[in-house]
Amino acid sequence: MAQVLAHRRTEIRTLVEKLPAEARAALVPALKALTQAAHEMAVDTFDETRPVGA
Repeated sequence: MAQVLAHRRTEIRTLVEKLPAEARAALVPALKALTQAAHEMAVDTFDETRPVGA
């Protein structure tokens, strides 16, 4: 699993490095928003319809 994750990070880094600086800078808030959205979509293991923390 660690090897797969390391490979994925390397591939993502390579792609991001190809972006213009302005596009790279825009990734930070976009990734933060995605992380927040993913957190909000997480489900409680005891109740699949209720978001975690609800």
